[in-house]
Amino acid sequence: MEPITPPKTANPDIVASWQRSRAYGVDPHRPCIVPYDPTEQRRRCTINRDLIEVAHSLMEKLFAAVKDSVYILTLHDGEGYLLDFVSRDGSYIDWEHCVKRSGVKWTEETVGTNGVGLALVTDAPACVVGPEHYSQVQQDRICVAAPIHDSRGRVLGCLNMSGPVDMSNSHFLGLVLFGAQCIESQLAMRLSYETVDTTMEMISESLLIFDQELRALRSNTCLRKLFFIRDRDLLGVPIDSIIDVGGLQEQLRRSRDAIHYLEQECRLGRKTVSCNVTITPMHDGDRFVGAVMLLRESKALARITNILSGNSARYTFADIVTTDKNLLSLIEMMKHVAVTDGGILIEGESGTGKELFAHAIHSHSNRRGNPFIAVNCASLPRDLVESELFGYEKGAFTGGLRDGNPGKFELADGGTIFLDEIGELPLEIQSKLLRVLDTHRISRIGGKNEKELNIRVVAATNRDLLAEVRNRNFREDLYYRLNVFRFYIPPLRERLGDIAVLAEKFVDNLNRSANIKAKTAGKDFIGCLERYSWPGNVRELQHIIVRSYYCCRGDDLSIDLLPDDFPGRSPGSDEHGQTSVVAMRSSRTHLEEAERRCIVEALLESGGDAVLAARNLGISKATIYRRMQKYRLAGKRKSDAGKTAEP
Repeated sequence: MEPITPPKTANPDIVASWQRSRAYGVDPHRPCIVPYDPTEQRRRCTINRDLIEVAHSLMEKLFAAVKDSVYILTLHDGEGYLLDFVSRDGSYIDWEHCVKRSGVKWTEETVGTNGVGLALVTDAPACVVGPEHYSQVQQDRICVAAPIHDSRGRVLGCLNMSGPVDMSNSHFLGLVLFGAQCIESQLAMRLSYETVDTTMEMISESLLIFDQELRALRSNTCLRKLFFIRDRDLLGVPIDSIIDVGGLQEQLRRSRDAIHYLEQECRLGRKTVSCNVTITPMHDGDRFVGAVMLLRESKALARITNILSGNSARYTFADIVTTDKNLLSLIEMMKHVAVTDGGILIEGESGTGKELFAHAIHSHSNRRGNPFIAVNCASLPRDLVESELFGYEKGAFTGGLRDGNPGKFELADGGTIFLDEIGELPLEIQSKLLRVLDTHRISRIGGKNEKELNIRVVAATNRDLLAEVRNRNFREDLYYRLNVFRFYIPPLRERLGDIAVLAEKFVDNLNRSANIKAKTAGKDFIGCLERYSWPGNVRELQHIIVRSYYCCRGDDLSIDLLPDDFPGRSPGSDEHGQTSVVAMRSSRTHLEEAERRCIVEALLESGGDAVLAARNLGISKATIYRRMQKYRLAGKRKSDAGKTAEP
């Protein structure tokens, strides 16, 4: 049998393909059909799932337009394997039987020159007509194929259209090329959407995309979880129903700049959430095409603020050093109470470590991963107490931040707020605090809406609050509201056994943190400390240790390092080595005289203005008024026009 040759009218690509087919050893009378392998076919369909999904609907539309003259429309992967097809029932059964066998491979190596194999080899549209086919069983038809590329230009597969050789094929190549390009565009669009979806899901904030009519188009999981809403219930929702701001749509269409709203109420479905909102308009040239809304829940921002501000508990019960049985028993009770949500009132003299215990209670509670906000009520200016505690809205008063400011209670949401020196709160603030404790809701100054809070209040005072209630300086109902659990921290003079333990602990801490040679506390030094009454409690002891430590030139802290007026250096101890009552009274008198002199000097410097004197001393107005009353000092108040200080 003479070897077959391509038609003389064949173009160079056809001739080269015939040469390759002959070199592959393809039998033109009986081409090799790749055996059907279901497992391999499933694998290839899985790998090319996106290609099949995008191409199939387009193939059906193309076939509907040419079905009277075309037998079959096929889709192949980059290696020529058949992935999908669309055909007329009963058309050219013998040939279709070959084609429809899933897993068949249409390449030059298997069937010789054909449209699919040639398009994949040349990476260009190919048209193989009748005798141009290497296989004689295909020479009664025409094959028109075009390669399909991904976004990087790599060949993904091939689209092929076949029909009888006598059909009018002038428009076939254009149709197939158009179909392949449409598939490429839709694949690129799908990839773009997938990239956008992936990016949206990676963003930790809630994201919502609007179309040119400003209706919800797409969202991420974070937003749907925030509002407990399903994706299908979100589509088409107008932007004005989510955020109630006048003229927003017109502003977005006119502007190219992002629009920001702080503490804005946003509603989706049945849920309303306070958020910080950023809306960025999108334009295609001069045409407005949509907007992107980014929502950050105010509570989440408050948590970040607390982390950056260090609003967290720094101590635990393990940090409390004591050998006193009564205090150890008190700590066990605190641990038991800490896991509840009841209010706690901690009483004790100044310097006993009330804040340390408040930190420890929070660290032992179920709220330990949430904020711990400490507020010294005595240090808050009287005119700003309410705004500091409860916050204010924008425009609430002159001098406030432009966008308003959350108060300490809002920042403590989910955690614990520690109100130190609560006895210094003005009566008008006490009433508002009582309402917050009763309702767990708060309203900012100038605000229209109340915000629900989940907080625990731990209060502390060095005053006798019950006596203040009798003197009408503290609300009785607030006292009993705070006094769910009451703990009294004993002063250091009532637990003298802790003095040596605490002193050694402070020295060890300094040895670890100070960049100097380590030191120890001498026996005489400790004995002298134990003979002192410590009216300033643990705080005073710590300051004495720090002073002595840095003044020490040797290895041991000695009595010589104590201040000259330190009462413990003077004789006056009883037979048990403890400070006598006379020495304790002498020490207290010494401190009171020093305090009186400081207040007198401050009043003289301020011209008798008690408020200015308090500011210069760094104490509250209430404190200086009490001290003035105690030491029988006179001074000018706001209503005193001509009085001067009379120390």
